Amino acid sequence: ARVHEMHPSQRRVQCFLSNTAFRTPERSFKVVQELREGDCVLLTDGVVAQVTQVKRHARATRSLVELVTNQASLKISDNHRIEVPNVEGLRPSPWLARELRVGDQIIVGNRSRPLTRVRHFTEGVELIRVCFQPDGVVEAYVIPTYGLHVRGSTNANAMPNNLFEMLAQIPEDELLQAMPLQYED
Repeated sequence: ARVHEMHPSQRRVQCFLSNTAFRTPERSFKVVQELREGDCVLLTDGVVAQVTQVKRHARATRSLVELVTNQASLKISDNHRIEVPNVEGLRPSPWLARELRVGDQIIVGNRSRPLTRVRHFTEGVELIRVCFQPDGVVEAYVIPTYGLHVRGSTNANAMPNNLFEMLAQIPEDELLQAMPLQYED
């Protein structure tokens, strides 16, 4: 098992990418780019933590890691702290994202899951540094930038939006019966 002590210099660039979201005490989600000092998030143990600092780092080429399990994935700065489950009766502990390898266990939801893919790469991104008090474990969710265009279930009692929709609901034989045999001017 790896034992990890973090040097203070490693703590300075632990940042999130845009569209990373956290649960609020109201159980809704708030994306990192909307967090402000004084906002609150919900830690995984149910404790409410206050946002004490938010710092946006301008878009630049950054070292990132994409961590993938069968249940979730996250892109994050390469020296962000990732909670790793206990080994040999020890409490869970943080490892730097860049230290993780395929097969290592991380915590997803409330379970230990193996990493199925770990990708180290650089990309031009804006990073956002957030500090919480207390400095506990938060669950990070990825909110997609775009969504699929879909509709809800059809409502049989809904009025058609236009004449073509209305006519499409009438069976052809009824339309033929309603058609006059002769037109008058």
